Amino acid sequence: MGKDLDAKCEAYLEDLDDIRSSTRGVQWATGFGGMPSGPILERKFALKGRGGDTSLESSLETHIEEVQLMRQVFAQAVANYQSVDESNSQKIAAIDVPGEGGS
Repeated sequence: MGKDLDAKCEAYLEDLDDIRSSTRGVQWATGFGGMPSGPILERKFALKGRGGDTSLESSLETHIEEVQLMRQVFAQAVANYQSVDESNSQKIAAIDVPGEGGS
């Protein structure tokens, strides 16, 4: 179970990294004409690609950080589960059942 979750997270991180790499050129937005609103729109849309608080770049970074956190949480949950399972197995094995094993 834990290996599958980790593998899925790793694959998703690779996909996000590929997307991030393919969007490097999104920082340039041109062709808004010579009107006074042209440069304003150019800057606004360029910031949507890179550098702005709500940019594609920022969104991808947030997704990457969240998936990395998810991997850590999954790994800890699996470790906790295995620890509890082992502890419970040892406790059950230590129970002396009357009539079993010469008791």
